[in-house]
Amino acid sequence: MSEMIDGAIEIVEHADACLVYDRPLGDAGLTWGELVDWWREKNKMADADDRTVAVSLHDRLKRSLASEAERFLFYAFVSRYAEPDGMSQPALLPQVYVHFDPLTERQLLRKPRRLARERMEFLLSESWH
Repeated sequence: MSEMIDGAIEIVEHADACLVYDRPLGDAGLTWGELVDWWREKNKMADADDRTVAVSLHDRLKRSLASEAERFLFYAFVSRYAEPDGMSQPALLPQVYVHFDPLTERQLLRKPRRLARERMEFLLSESWH
């Protein structure tokens, strides 16, 4: 977990398929609006309106969903983004890797210490006051 908080990220393969939010988090955690702004910059969409950028980001995030249960939860939560205050809602991030070890299962079994959890299905970052 400290890797996420400290920003200590090392991607050894398939970096083009990974999304790495590289901005500092504010007091409110990560909002959908901040994530949309980051996506706008990352994809050189400066002239695009918020809705176009948000739909592009939504489409990218939903490609990472791995099950019907994840899709159900994702769609139920992100429906909040269509509300008038949608951009200030907390960002829901699917398939967040805390640690990913590219070794095969057989190689992992021989490792002296194996992490119990590699990823979270969802991460929700919000400051609770």
